[in-house]
Amino acid sequence: MADYFDQFPNVLLTLHQWTILPKHNILFDSRYDNWTKYNSEFFINIKDKQNLFIIIHDMDANIFGGYLSQPITKQNEWITDDQCYLFSISSNGIISF
Repeated sequence: MADYFDQFPNVLLTLHQWTILPKHNILFDSRYDNWTKYNSEFFINIKDKQNLFIIIHDMDANIFGGYLSQPITKQNEWITDDQCYLFSISSNGIISF
């Protein structure tokens, strides 16, 4: 699996500047991991992890998502996180920080 951050190093640099987290791991990549409606690996891969960036890179070259500092422990329940935020890194291919 080609590392997403090797293809888009500006995304990693931006996320690092926002959080100052020392390392990253890709926990789920819809290009390679199961993403079907009733059998997705998404929750299994992110369960009990903290400091999560959910990054969406769509077919129109938009890159956006959200950050959660608190771990996700259950499905279909709200999470309280005073440090969470949404972000947009690229809008229709235009990089903006």
